[in-house]
Amino acid sequence: MRLLSWNVARRLEKLPAQAGAVLSAQPDVVALQEVSDSGEPRWMDALWAGGLEHVAAAPRMPGRHGVLVAAREPLAVVPGAVVAPWPESVLTVDVGGVRLHAAHVPNARNGWTKVRTLQALRAAVEGDDRPRAVCGDLNTPRRENPLVTFARDSRARLRPERGEEWDEAEAALLDGRAGLIDAYRALHPDGADRSWVYPYGTGGYRIDHVLVSPDVSVRACRYHHDWREAGLSDHSAMEAELEIP
Repeated sequence: MRLLSWNVARRLEKLPAQAGAVLSAQPDVVALQEVSDSGEPRWMDALWAGGLEHVAAAPRMPGRHGVLVAAREPLAVVPGAVVAPWPESVLTVDVGGVRLHAAHVPNARNGWTKVRTLQALRAAVEGDDRPRAVCGDLNTPRRENPLVTFARDSRARLRPERGEEWDEAEAALLDGRAGLIDAYRALHPDGADRSWVYPYGTGGYRIDHVLVSPDVSVRACRYHHDWREAGLSDHSAMEAELEIP
């Protein structure tokens, strides 16, 4: 399975170019985040025309951006698999022999909504023994090697107003406690990619991920930084080649 995950940043004016980039990668499954109200039908049409004929979107309130998944083969939406505070932030589907949780975790400005979303994702994958994956913009970590979350400041000191629960929620999906493997780190243990960069390249974070259960083999994993650098989004897309048992 070739999985492509991308936060498209609600950039409607860039949607034709974004869709062209996505289809040029010839993915089997696409998971998009920050898809706007008006962008959703346009994305569905573009993906369907490109052979990704099976499309589902997370339920959301009008005016909220959400998550969309498209695939070349049939997919089945799994309602209630992840009980997140904002329904539009996670979409779970069974596709190609894997249970896929596509997520856009709210950032720290949304307070404990971020924590509860990460905890809900962890609960869903820990209580499951089937091949599974989590992909999307998880808005963590602040730094890697060693792992530092946004529960901590720039000197890695725990913020009192966030505390250990927040710290654990951000770290658990990435450090193995949730039973998942970081697809990028599995192949690039010393890689220094950043998937989101401040304007003018003044720093950034690797916050866009593909995480898989140990029974899913990672054959390849890379970021499409050129799409971000071309201004199509403020996030780099992530592409992973997965072998599903």
